[in-house]
Amino acid sequence: MIKNTNRKKRKTSQKIFLTGSTGFLGGYILKELIKNNFEIIALVRKSSNVSKIPKNVKVVYGDLLDIGSLKRAMAEANIIVNAAASTPNRDLSGNYHANTFGVSNLIKAAKHSKINKIIHISSISITFDIEGKYVKTKLESESI
Repeated sequence: MIKNTNRKKRKTSQKIFLTGSTGFLGGYILKELIKNNFEIIALVRKSSNVSKIPKNVKVVYGDLLDIGSLKRAMAEANIIVNAAASTPNRDLSGNYHANTFGVSNLIKAAKHSKINKIIHISSISITFDIEGKYVKTKLESESI
């Protein structure tokens, strides 16, 4: 986890652009970042339930498949934490688009915004000899 080395309870100058904050793992990452006093910009889709995102988190609407929305949303960020994923219960095209094209778009937008630190959350599933559409797309996202 990224630690805020600022000992006082004030915001750090580091702004984290977080994807997947409304998901299972992303929700926990969001809580840890808040606990460590980071300023957070949370990318969410318009269809997402944002009721659990605290008011002190800047919510921006966009999509990993829309590079323009990514560039606008991350303009103020210093670091990207990518916890977004299309989970195994989606069809292959949904997995593929979010988990590969989405990561590629995120990296392109980061380069455009001159952000050079990206933390990409993958899946432990890729370390096992498991076959399936989700594992295939997560493994491919690691090579981007």
